[in-house]
Amino acid sequence: ILTVAKKDKNENLSAKALDIFDKSTTPAEKLNIIREGLKLSSKLNEWADKLPKWKEKLFTLQPDQQNLLAKDFWLAVLQKKPELLSTIRKEKPDYFELLWETLGTVEVPTLHQDTAIELERIVKDAVISQPLNLKGVEVYLQKFDSKEVRKHINAQLDKADTCKAYVEHMKAVGYPDGKISTMAIAKLQEILADFSNLD
Repeated sequence: ILTVAKKDKNENLSAKALDIFDKSTTPAEKLNIIREGLKLSSKLNEWADKLPKWKEKLFTLQPDQQNLLAKDFWLAVLQKKPELLSTIRKEKPDYFELLWETLGTVEVPTLHQDTAIELERIVKDAVISQPLNLKGVEVYLQKFDSKEVRKHINAQLDKADTCKAYVEHMKAVGYPDGKISTMAIAKLQEILADFSNLD
């Protein structure tokens, strides 16, 4: 019914859903209201316009409830409001890491046209962050295979020790044969081909 409803009807209903959430006193009911709101936000623009408010409501829930809604939340953000990605990364870095599982399962054509650009900025920053946290970068590369991000990673792989650290890190996070490991191994072989780097 909502997918064929007029714009103003959906705007009113999305505002009403937020109001019902605020008036609810039952944790299970609050969880269900947000879940339905997020699902509709990933499909309908009038509901997606309220995603910043749904984000605020989401983070008023208990952590286990927040985690239960992670897939619905990230799907809505990736499909309708990718500009929220960097904000959430700053405000809720641990919750942001739950994004990668959803990104790994979603089809690229269903994503908002700005999602790849927003994520590229984030992963380029992640590449130079310490300690290493490249799981998301690997998921991004498997989904988009950006030449710009590959170039950025290659720039970091300037020493044998760095290459080795990348390979060990990717093994630890579950991607021993992923794109980043392949790049680090290739660069390591190139470095070791020079006799002066034998030690």
